[in-house]
Amino acid sequence: MSFTTPRRRALIVERQSALVPFLRDALARAGYEAVTAARSASESTLRRSLPDTILLGPGITSRPLDAIRRIRQARPDARIVAIAYRDDPVWNALAVALGADDVLGPSAEMATLERSLGGPIRGVAKARLRRTS
Repeated sequence: MSFTTPRRRALIVERQSALVPFLRDALARAGYEAVTAARSASESTLRRSLPDTILLGPGITSRPLDAIRRIRQARPDARIVAIAYRDDPVWNALAVALGADDVLGPSAEMATLERSLGGPIRGVAKARLRRTS
């Protein structure tokens, strides 16, 4: 009898299609095997893709804090990583309070993104918010 490890799945939510290949590569390096990209994190998208990690790109312009709250309600065990265009400590704190596991600012390095994506899944060990600037 052989056991296979479940495939790690990720969802990229990003409106700017030019950023998707970069984010997809980062997820592949972090060990994700199934990566889906979408322009929004609708309930149907979350149900269809059943992601372990949701990566919110900086191009998500339509109410990102509301999106974080809705994602956390729909996928309570998923890891949520948000990338922000600017480093705003108040926005970062709100994003974490609403359910984000990590918020990365514009000065975050690739290694920081990979560590954030490769970290433990929520519920196994809670990740701390890392200051990136």
